[in-house]
Amino acid sequence: MNSQQLQDLCRILTIAHHIPGRIRITLDRSALAADRGLAVADLDAFLASLERLQGIQDVRLNPMAYSCTITYDPAAIGADAWVALLEGRADQDGHQLAELVLSYAERLD
Repeated sequence: MNSQQLQDLCRILTIAHHIPGRIRITLDRSALAADRGLAVADLDAFLASLERLQGIQDVRLNPMAYSCTITYDPAAIGADAWVALLEGRADQDGHQLAELVLSYAERLD
């Protein structure tokens, strides 16, 4: 997964529910069906990367609901980092989380 693939993926992910320490992200089914160059492998790499990040305690996928619940340590990953990442903001929080995800995704390739 590269930076562009991560940005493309984040465009079709939305935060369904978020409290510090737990976030549920949903996937836009219509965008996935339209296949704008997004591969299921990108989503798998994203989730696998998250599972390996320091501060991530649990990643649970619900394929029937097209959602993923992530339990994390809010002291290690700020709540604003998730919002920044999914909104594609280039602020420090979003950039740091994106770089961590990408670094782990590269190790999986």
